[in-house]
Parts: sequence; structure tokens; C-alpha cells
Amino acid sequence: MSPEMRRTKLAKLREIEGFEDENDLFAAAIGDSVCPAICCNPDNPACDYTTEMEPDQDRGWVRGVPARDHGFGAGARGHHLMSAEKIRKLNDAFRTTMTGGRVMMTAGVDALPSDVKAMVIRRVTTFSDFTPDNDPRQEHDFGNFTLAGRKFFFKIDAYDADMRFGSEDPKTTRLLTIMLAKEF
Repeated sequence: MSPEMRRTKLAKLREIEGFEDENDLFAAAIGDSVCPAICCNPDNPACDYTTEMEPDQDRGWVRGVPARDHGFGAGARGHHLMSAEKIRKLNDAFRTTMTGGRVMMTAGVDALPSDVKAMVIRRVTTFSDFTPDNDPRQEHDFGNFTLAGRKFFFKIDAYDADMRFGSEDPKTTRLLTIMLAKEF
């Protein structure tokens, strides 16, 4: 990709995501477990599809997509097809009931005694200490706490129905992962 195309894509990503400048975009990317990303398919330079990618992903693009909106219209909000408020409500409903999605524990959490695991699950379902540091998009998709001398994280991600790819569809499958901080 040419330097000019890189500059153009970065400017478009900043505009779509609503950041004042590139420094704000970079700060948000550094402070989160996923980063805003834009399609960089050299065979389809007009594609402005955005998504979130893991920081260690170095490539990925949409093949055969002629335009950004994919039929959802110009009202699509940045990288999400629904508002942060709607995502927050869906995430809270899933997290507090642990129904309507899938829940996974990492090997480290699963190895803990049963009573500690029960306390961890209870803590996740009752978690309310969302702050700008752990919830910058106000979607209630991440939290952390200390229990029994251990630091824990939980993260909610959205996947397609086959659980193969990230999804922005409102009918998405939510995955709640509970982990020890040292496993992150």
C-alpha cells in the first residue's frame, strides 16, 4: 500500500470513528484490547469497512465489498451498527444472567477450587465498577476485580452465529470470557 493510501485510510478511519486527530485514535488503540481498523484491500481501495482487530493482527480485508455501508445505510455509527447504549444494555443483560450467549473460563480460572469459581462468577454477574479506564466506549464489555488474592478480568466479545468471526450484527452471539489477569 502506498504512503498516500495509508494516509487516506488513516484519515478516513479517524473520521468514521469520530476521533479529533490521529493521536486520539492511537491513544484509544493502545488503551484497549482491540483497535479500530479499516479495510486496506489494495484491490478495493474504495472499501471503507471498519471493524475492531486484535493489536497483533497485521492484515485482513473484505473481499468484493463495493462500499462501506453493506446495505445498512449512512446511519451506521462508526464501527458499530447500534448505539453504545443498546450494546451496553445487551451486554449487561447477558453478563448479569449469563443467558443469551456463551460463557467460558480460561484454564487458570477452571483450575481454581469450586467455591472460588462460584464467587468469581457471582462477582462478574454483579460487577458495576465501570469506569472510563476499563470501559472507554461505555459498552460494559470489560471489567476487572480482585478476589481471593487474585486479579481477574472478564471480556464480552460479539461473534457471528458460527463463532468464527467478530460480528456487529444485532443478532450476534455474545461470548463472555472470564480469566486470571496473568492469562491475558
